[in-house]
Amino acid sequence: SSSSSSSVSHSYSRAFYLTSVPNIAPQWNVDAIGLSEILSGDPLWCFLANFNVDMEWLLRTCPVLTAIPQVFLCHGERGEGGKEIELLAPKNFRCHRPSLPLAYGTHHSKFIVIRYSTGIRVAVCTANFLEVDWTYKTQGVWMQDFPPKSSPWAQSSSVSDFENDLILYLQRTDPKMDVSFLRHYDFSQARGILITSVPGYHKGSDMFRFGHMKVRKLLESEPIDPSFEQAPLVCQLSSIGSVEESWVTDELGRSFTSSLNLKTSSSSSSRVSTFFESPKKQNTVQQQLPRVPVKIIWPTVDAVRNGFRGYTAGGSLHLSKKNCKPFFDRYWHHWEAARSGRERCMPHIKSYTRAVGSRLAWFLLTSANLSKAAWGSLVKAESMLMIRSYEVGILILPSKLPPLTQPVYSCTQPLPSMPTPCSSPRKTPLLLWDPHHIESQGPQSSDSMESKEIIYCPVPYNVFPSPYGPKDRPWVGDQDYLDPDICGHIWTPHGAPS
Repeated sequence: SSSSSSSVSHSYSRAFYLTSVPNIAPQWNVDAIGLSEILSGDPLWCFLANFNVDMEWLLRTCPVLTAIPQVFLCHGERGEGGKEIELLAPKNFRCHRPSLPLAYGTHHSKFIVIRYSTGIRVAVCTANFLEVDWTYKTQGVWMQDFPPKSSPWAQSSSVSDFENDLILYLQRTDPKMDVSFLRHYDFSQARGILITSVPGYHKGSDMFRFGHMKVRKLLESEPIDPSFEQAPLVCQLSSIGSVEESWVTDELGRSFTSSLNLKTSSSSSSRVSTFFESPKKQNTVQQQLPRVPVKIIWPTVDAVRNGFRGYTAGGSLHLSKKNCKPFFDRYWHHWEAARSGRERCMPHIKSYTRAVGSRLAWFLLTSANLSKAAWGSLVKAESMLMIRSYEVGILILPSKLPPLTQPVYSCTQPLPSMPTPCSSPRKTPLLLWDPHHIESQGPQSSDSMESKEIIYCPVPYNVFPSPYGPKDRPWVGDQDYLDPDICGHIWTPHGAPS
């Protein structure tokens, strides 16, 4: 779509979608999508990955699933939940719970791959296959369709990184599934980079294929605009595991605040985790490196109490008393989502970004929460990355985005026989969380803005969140809350609200 927010006309594309929430005003659901929009058309083959699956709801919402010749479902349900999925699955389904070689791991990915006669659709989601996740919560979906390499729409017949990443992840998740047919599709125009986690001790080149070290490797080759060098790292989640402050800042924080500029300026520092070290440990080289603030967006008790479904919604915000360590008090920031009409829709989306003005350095939409199990932790003198869980995310990195073809390729919509080629020379597009507010970009503002493609990131929350006040308390799920919520319920930790 094209739109204009000033006298200059910009080419707009959307980086991802929010999911529609039926009980908010219709204006907030414009361009939002549901699961039936992803699983549309006439698929020939489908791969579904998720943690929790309500099979009855899934088949009711997407009846097309019963008509697809072959559906592979990877899930994370154990015990009775897993048995129920097998029991209710139609005959065209093959259900599989991927192996979890390390303790405390989960199959947490929320991911869909669909094969059509016209191409492949890939969708990275944040919602479980549960009715409540697609009805009341704030969620995100990245989705793109890809043509066959033999099609006039194909831009390249060679192998792309996205193709390799996709196949590698699927093979590690379900080794018995044949995904060799994906080699026949052109993923070179992917408008995002897959960031996956698979369980194991990853060393050598494998260490940079998964988890936060993959993000680090990508960002270390990314020239970041100097205006972003002090931009806070915003981490927005729906679950927090057992983590130390040093892992949040020195390890995950180091990966997520890397850039080519920083790597060049600190080339004499060889150790991995020097970026956020305390002043007494720093040597002179490291003292020149900036300390980037980390902001963790997490709903307060009041936000949950007054949100849709009250305390019940807190059941999907996982933070225990044990894991709510005192150091977090320096990092807590409010969930403020009035800009998307989702202030009272508790977040199940998980995202990471850095913002200055209306621009984002990059945006990461993922299933991965703030945990070592999801992102990995460096072990054995930082020679290995230990990951416990399966996760899938997408990194929107402006410099790595291909030019946008017009119209965008679709497996399910009618298209002209050929795309319109991109005529003008390419500049790195701008990633904006607010396309209606283009602040002056410095001295070169008018020239550089005029010909730049704009990618709109519909971030549902305030990317400059307010810190908690003295009376604010983070929502902790295993604690009693006896003040009635908006539904008149109280919350007791070892039972449902009464």
